[in-house]
Amino acid sequence: MVKKVMWVGRATVFLVGLAVIVAVVFFAVSSMVLGSNTATSIIKLAGAAELNRPTHQVHYKIPGTGTTSKPEGTQTLWAVINADGTTARGSDVQSSKKEPPPPGGGQSGEYDVIFKRNVSGCAYVASFADERQTGEVSASSLGPGTPNGVYVQTVTDNGTKEVYSDRPFHLAVFC
Repeated sequence: MVKKVMWVGRATVFLVGLAVIVAVVFFAVSSMVLGSNTATSIIKLAGAAELNRPTHQVHYKIPGTGTTSKPEGTQTLWAVINADGTTARGSDVQSSKKEPPPPGGGQSGEYDVIFKRNVSGCAYVASFADERQTGEVSASSLGPGTPNGVYVQTVTDNGTKEVYSDRPFHLAVFC
């Protein structure tokens, strides 16, 4: 009796898995054959929001008025920074530098990236330039004294603790 129950359980798991695979393949093939309209129709049937709305539209509030769309939309600034703090390439980057190492040697893992415009009210996203690199990258404003600047810190794990390390990174700033 136990063998029969185990066999039925395994068959059920197999059939459910097969059904999921068939559904995914069917959706992918139908989207390729019929274009994106199939995916749009399915999403609309599921009750999703309208997909034809404008993208990259920023709303801000002017004191004493209602919410207004910013005419030019969002602006994305970006930078690719080398481990030594130099700019490899970027959009509207004025300068970049690596902070000096701490007393006693080592690596600072701290960078300043200066853009050609005020970025103090923007959002920052940073990641390692090498997808195989593990650790953490953080980005924040340099503060009120430098409204055009972004502070980036790179940290890796040496096996026993996290340490500041000089690593190349990508930085995106959304304003």
